[in-house]
Amino acid sequence: MRVSENMVIESFLKNLHSAQGRLFERNQEVASGKKLNRPSDAPSDSSRLVRLRDDVSRINQYYRNINHADLVLGTTEDALNNLSNLVTKVQERAGYGVNGTMTQQDRDAVATEIRSLQEEIIRIASIKVNGKYAFSGSEVLTEPLVLNAGSYDYQGDDRALMVEISPGEKIQVNVTGDESFSEPGTDLINTLTTLIQQLESGDPDAARQSMAEIQKAQETISLTRVRVGTNRQRLDGAKQRLDQEFLQLTSTVSEMEDADMAEAISGLVQAETGLRATLSVGARISQLNLFDILG
Repeated sequence: MRVSENMVIESFLKNLHSAQGRLFERNQEVASGKKLNRPSDAPSDSSRLVRLRDDVSRINQYYRNINHADLVLGTTEDALNNLSNLVTKVQERAGYGVNGTMTQQDRDAVATEIRSLQEEIIRIASIKVNGKYAFSGSEVLTEPLVLNAGSYDYQGDDRALMVEISPGEKIQVNVTGDESFSEPGTDLINTLTTLIQQLESGDPDAARQSMAEIQKAQETISLTRVRVGTNRQRLDGAKQRLDQEFLQLTSTVSEMEDADMAEAISGLVQAETGLRATLSVGARISQLNLFDILG
């Protein structure tokens, strides 16, 4: 008789453990809103979810790269636009300065204006993005222009900084000094110094030659602006493609792991009912005696 009683108790305990497990799982499902809370819930789906989440993480890294690139390129584009506007003002003022009807006093005044514009251009050349110089190539901690014996020397390099914005797609995010104001043959900053000196010395013919060099520098700036603008468009295109991929991935992840709340709550109610029924059986077992077992 003892053996039969033990079997009844063991069966009850097994059923109780099972009922408690189902209730725990349903509680977790309702509380988390997820039907997969641990790998053992569905090993094959869990493995796939890991891969999908890795893909989502990869896309998020591309988003961070794009945001960084857009910040750098956007700041650089604004700087180049301002630089171009300043050079246009220099050209306008220099045009007055080389006019044959101008007095030397007039030319001195124009030279003073151009010196002020040159100072603004130098400030633009030294802009930073997140504490790093935008126009120093890869030497981002080095100030691009340094005054040396009356002329400005470029301290950066011509190395491009590349950022991956989508699988296999990289873009250049920096602009070097030789692409904006110090390219050999079109050295904007030092040519401005020469132009100022020519106006102050009353040599309009020589000043016209400097103006031709400044025009070349303006053309270089324009080409760089186009490249920067094109790269920003590429950023937009890459982001749109990532948005589509991200939406597909998150939708798939949601379908695999998100619980149907109506179904989950129904399952919770059933689990609670099952546990109560099991406990009711246990209450009767505790009252069993030898005659109950014998029937």
